[in-house]
Amino acid sequence: MRRINILLFFFFFLLLFSGIIPAQNTTVLLVEITDTIDQSTVEVMRDSLKQAEADNAQAVILLIDTPGGGLDQTFEIAQLIKNSTIPVIGYVSPSGATAWSAGTFILLSTPLAWRKTVMSSKSPHQP
Repeated sequence: MRRINILLFFFFFLLLFSGIIPAQNTTVLLVEITDTIDQSTVEVMRDSLKQAEADNAQAVILLIDTPGGGLDQTFEIAQLIKNSTIPVIGYVSPSGATAWSAGTFILLSTPLAWRKTVMSSKSPHQP
């Protein structure tokens, strides 16, 4: 009888742990836009997307807190996001952060956008 109990106990644990699958390594790259959008922002975005591809990242989170910026640079960043093979998630944060003007346009160019605070109407303009 004791042998049966031990065998049942052993098989119970085999069944219990047979469905456990180890977690996969997931890489997500965080890119911050926290100032006026200009050509340096475009370069940071371009380099970040290249790095995300090289790292085989699952996504890029674009953390936005900007007063806006240049029209040409805004369109360039939107095009980079559109052409990216890595999903880009736009996020306006922390609380009190803004995505004014070009920031709103960039946020809305991401396939998935989330805000924790206020956005403006999208109207990028030349400085």
